[in-house]
Amino acid sequence: MLSRPVRRWEFIVGKFLDWQARCGDTFFMALGFFAALFYVVHRFAAADVSLLVALYFIVLQFFIITSLALLFSSFSSPILSAVLTFAFFVIGAFAEELRTIAGLVQGFARWPASDSPTWCRISRRST
Repeated sequence: MLSRPVRRWEFIVGKFLDWQARCGDTFFMALGFFAALFYVVHRFAAADVSLLVALYFIVLQFFIITSLALLFSSFSSPILSAVLTFAFFVIGAFAEELRTIAGLVQGFARWPASDSPTWCRISRRST
């Protein structure tokens, strides 16, 4: 609840920065873990560096998903914004599988099924 009048844009920017700070905390906690690991072992293995890179991209995905959730929540109901955000997450997470399934479709539905993954291309990796 707000105790004094706040402009709409101030409320949304504050909410955005709060959500991003919470996601960033996860990344900094993991960096602290890797710093402790480096302090104990005095070196990083290739797997440790790969985990760190993967963690960076997971946090980046959190940033994008929370930004989409905030975007949808600013013009729709809470349930609809949750459904839309989850739909974008599923499309982005399973884009390659959606393209594979679209290749298996036969008949008249082949054209919309094969083009629909490219209409909503939100992919974590470039293909």
